[in-house]
Amino acid sequence: MLYCDTYETPIVGRLTLLANDDALVGLWFNGQAHFAANYDLSQAEKRSNAIIDTTKRWLDRYFAGA
Repeated sequence: MLYCDTYETPIVGRLTLLANDDALVGLWFNGQAHFAANYDLSQAEKRSNAIIDTTKRWLDRYFAGA
């Protein structure tokens, strides 16, 4: 199962995050070249999972300068 969610950064805008039950499999800047090129995002659940939640917490800390 794939899960897809977004993250709003304070600097570069929105990121799209894609994960399965085991790992983060994609993270893209919206509008970048090759955005989700190897994945059909319409097949992913439009919600977070534990992997995406952990990634968002890491990004929060990164953008806070921690």
